[in-house]
This record gives sequence, structure tokens and C-alpha cells, in this order.
Amino acid sequence: MSPSSPSGPPRVSVLLPVYNGSATLENAAASILGQTWGDFELLLHDDGSTDGSAEVIAGLLRRDSRLRASRSAENRGLGAAMAHLAGLAQGEYLAIQEQDDLSMSDRLAAEVAALDADPRVGLVSGIAEWLDENGEPFRLFPGLLAGGGQYPQELAEMVRYLYLEQCKVVNAGAMFRRRVLERMDPGEVPVFFDPAAKMSVDWQFFLRLAHSWRIAGLRQVVVRMQRGAGRDSLTRRKELQFAEARRCLRLLYDELAGSKSSPIDRPLYRRAMATQLLLEGRFYGGRRGLGRLLNALLRDPGRAETWRSLAALAGGGWRRLNRAEESAG
Repeated sequence: MSPSSPSGPPRVSVLLPVYNGSATLENAAASILGQTWGDFELLLHDDGSTDGSAEVIAGLLRRDSRLRASRSAENRGLGAAMAHLAGLAQGEYLAIQEQDDLSMSDRLAAEVAALDADPRVGLVSGIAEWLDENGEPFRLFPGLLAGGGQYPQELAEMVRYLYLEQCKVVNAGAMFRRRVLERMDPGEVPVFFDPAAKMSVDWQFFLRLAHSWRIAGLRQVVVRMQRGAGRDSLTRRKELQFAEARRCLRLLYDELAGSKSSPIDRPLYRRAMATQLLLEGRFYGGRRGLGRLLNALLRDPGRAETWRSLAALAGGGWRRLNRAEESAG
């Protein structure tokens, strides 16, 4: 256990962006304040909330000196909020906490140990335990870590994995080195956290980081996330999610195709976009889904999964495919 009142800057800065999070924010913050690792600061940024988030933050500030807070007069978006918080951080390591999730009490200690153990690792995360509307666990994500696997440790292979498989790193359980941001040359990568992104801020960040640093996965639950069917969260807003995923794929292709330091090229882009269109086709079904699946085949005609999805759609089985996709990890 680390000292709770160290001299000098804390080793860890925990970044907690807030937007209309009054219902869950206090519990999220408490899950950090109760960590077995005490050498940290908790930074909160209220991104123009219109609910009672400001009052909750004020109450937290009165109770614990390890908290610092800032506020935007208007909502600027998650990318801008994360960039602002990273700029305020004093720690050697930066951890991400989301306003509606709960960190396990040993999360920070385990992640600090992992980063201390291997200087080649730029970011570490772990397993998220998803909870239903009754607070009961129903799934572990990502399946790769839950099944005892590990992320690819060769840089180009990890970039390919993230680009094709999408965001299989738990953002709400991530910790990364401050030096990661310094190594991201603004001449090559315009931003760490894309201020124009409405979603996929984390996915873009992980992909950029993976070009220069290893990403390690802890085979333990580091965060509990409420993901019940009745929850109104960003992950349920499929239209936006799909549009942002396509934007992310195109943005990174436009930036990095042709770079000697990146494996992202035209064939990989076509395969990744085919994967995204397959997901959309399985979700929508009907004529809309059919159009997505046919478009996916144009980009990657040899993919058996797309052909099976077409057959299932023709036979009325697309709803089962949709449910399978919701639970895939």
C-alpha cells in the first residue's frame, strides 16, 4: 500500500470527466478514494453539466484534499475534456475513471505495478465486469483477457488488432504513462484525444498509442460497469456509435496510410470497414441491413461470416444474430 500523503507530486493522476453525472458521480469518485494505492490525485472536470453535478463535486471537494476540479461553461465534448484533464495532471501515470463506473479497490495498485515492471508498456488496462439493471454481473469484457489471453505485444500486430477488432481495451480501467503524450509528435498525430469525436475518443487514443508503445492487459476485474438493457447510455445509441466508428476508421486511414511507421493501409482499411458494415447489417436487419451486408461483401468478399449473416437475414434469423453481436466480446 502506498502512503496516503506523499511529499511532492502524486505518482498517479486519476482523470474523471463529468457531464450530467449527478446520479452516479459520488459512487464513482468513492471507488477511487477507497483505493489501496493512496499516492494519487483525483481530477474532475465538469463539462458544462446542466444537472446537479456541480453540487456533487463541491461536496466531494470539501471531504478530501486529494481532489481538484475545474468546469467549462458549456459542453465541449469528451475529447476536449480529456485533453484538459491531461494538461492539469501532475502524476507520472494517468488513470481514467468514468462517471458511472466503479473501480475495484486494488485497481490502481495493480496497474502501477504493471507499468513499473515493464518500461516498454505505455498503457495497461484489465477486465470490466458488466452489470445488469439489478446490479448482477452478466459478462466479462474483453473476452480475450477473460479467457486468459493477452494483447499482441508486437506493435504493428496490436495496431492491426485494434483497427480490425475495434476497441477491445477497457477505457474506464486504463492507466497510461504521461510520457505517452510527449511521444505523440503533434506533427504526425494532431491530437491525443479528438475534440471532434462524439464517441470513439478512447479507440482513437489507443490506436495512436499502439504505434509507439505496448498495451498490456491485466487478467483481473478492474472496473464494474452498469450495462443493463434498460440503461440510457452512449453505448446504446447505435446510430451515433456506428457513424463514429466509420469516422474513426476513415480518419486514421487518411492520416496514417502510406506512413512507414503504420500498418494501416488500403487493404486493412477495406477489411476494417467491412467488419463495421457487418456489425451494422446484423443490427439493423431488413432492407437496411441487407444494404450494409452487401456493402461489406464489396470490401471483403471472402469473409464467410458476412455470407452466413446474409443467409440468416434471408431466413429471418437476423434478430438472433443481433443478440449474439450484443453479447460478443
